[in-house]
Amino acid sequence: MSDKAKILIIHTGGTIGMKKSSEGYVPDPDFPRKIEADIQAIKDDQIPEVKVIALKELLDSSNMTPSDWNTIAGAVYENKDGFDGFIILHGTDTMAFTASALAFMLNINKPVIITGSQIPYQILRNDARENLITALMISNMICRDPFIPEVLIYFDNKLLRGCRCTKVDATHFAAFDSPNYPHLAEIGVDFNFLKQTELNIKFNREAINTPGLAAANAGQASVVNFLTEPPRGEEYNVGVIRLFPGISARYAKEILKPPLKGLILQAYGVGNGPTRDKNPKLYDVIKRAIDEQNMVIVSVTQCLKGTVIPGDYATSLPVIPGYDMTLEAALAKLYYLLYTEPDLEKVKKMMLVNLKGELTRN
Repeated sequence: MSDKAKILIIHTGGTIGMKKSSEGYVPDPDFPRKIEADIQAIKDDQIPEVKVIALKELLDSSNMTPSDWNTIAGAVYENKDGFDGFIILHGTDTMAFTASALAFMLNINKPVIITGSQIPYQILRNDARENLITALMISNMICRDPFIPEVLIYFDNKLLRGCRCTKVDATHFAAFDSPNYPHLAEIGVDFNFLKQTELNIKFNREAINTPGLAAANAGQASVVNFLTEPPRGEEYNVGVIRLFPGISARYAKEILKPPLKGLILQAYGVGNGPTRDKNPKLYDVIKRAIDEQNMVIVSVTQCLKGTVIPGDYATSLPVIPGYDMTLEAALAKLYYLLYTEPDLEKVKKMMLVNLKGELTRN
């Protein structure tokens, strides 16, 4: 019996699988076949057994929507019994959003590593092959010991918790980081993982101990919680407002119109914003959205590092503090909850619960 893990590579599109054309980089339809042949030609016990599939429609990740998260989650779930783990090849622009969404949607108790590249696999000088080969080696390791049954991003020698990631660089190989959470592994000459006890942390312990608040917990059967599709012609009713000096009530009012159900408010610093006495119109617009529309509004910090601390601004408005969640995690979590939990009061409570390691509450 082989000691190698069986890994399914799911190609969704993105730079890693593109080729040059007269119109610039375009998806290469032969890419899945080429990398499967390349990988199978490697005779090394550190490389797992692989199969490569591609989504029917390959996407530049800039075009990704929650519907595409459903497609990716469905591909993982449909193959969960035949493989020990999964690698998802994805464009970098919205990789952190997809990683966060899949963290909430999937509960298959197997590692799912998302990776990609800044330069295509077929270009002579690239970061694609290193990212893919190392992701495969990590998969072969963590399917056994130490075991990390969650959604991860591997990029440029760092293994990161998926729902803690953000894209931090558009042009260099070190495109991703998790500013508010330690790297799960740093890859150099050696593979340096966090201690196994830390890797196996029950990241949803708070959810398990909060009756009725969380659908996903460690004892639940393997499931995927698909996001409900909006009716034809409508859109997902979630938005983002980033505070800025001079923001007007009229600007916010246009965004906070029905049928919007939820909003991520990117506040200053530890959750600050214009005070009621200085900008009463803006205050009233936000308060009416909460009181009259029952809108779920969650604040996260604009800063790369740090946390929202409930204080003057959070108490003057009944805004839910997102603590140290990234924008990507907060938005994906809000999508997930609004489209899987019909009770808005439960949604508000669950935004405060650490479901998949996405937030830290002091």
